[in-house]
Amino acid sequence: MTDRRGPPDPDYAALALFRHLVRRFLAFSEAAARKEGLAPEQHQVLLAVQGLPPDSLPTVGALAWQLQLRPAQVTRRVRRLVASRFLRRLPHRLDPREDLIAVASRGEAVLRRLSITHRDELRRMAPQMLPALAELLHPDRRASSSFAAPSRPRRGLSMSASLRLRSAVPSFP
Repeated sequence: MTDRRGPPDPDYAALALFRHLVRRFLAFSEAAARKEGLAPEQHQVLLAVQGLPPDSLPTVGALAWQLQLRPAQVTRRVRRLVASRFLRRLPHRLDPREDLIAVASRGEAVLRRLSITHRDELRRMAPQMLPALAELLHPDRRASSSFAAPSRPRRGLSMSASLRLRSAVPSFP
């Protein structure tokens, strides 16, 4: 006799909640970059250059892989960031056809401020994001059905003030 149950149903509510939280973080990230005078895409390039693994050379090809973009797109973004003095191009000693990309001091200052701001925002969102992710990774450990989408901020309150008014989301051991 065959088992008619088939594969387990995806947990739509948990997926939707986690996607909502990721999107909220990305919206925050885009706004923070614009506040610093960068396009969100420029911030992503700066972070990709600075955050490449130590065994990766900062070439257009490596950045294209890191950002999941075509090399031509990365080249245009790098060119604009070099013109704005956020990035520098350095000659590649082993391959003269290729340049290495480095974050310039102006880019380091902006990237440092943005990275601190982003880290702080992730820490603020962690009480919602971690249980939502745990719900997806370990559905057998469901704490309760309290994984509802965060409510919208009350009129006149900031998102953080509104979230403080909500009860804490239970965490997994």
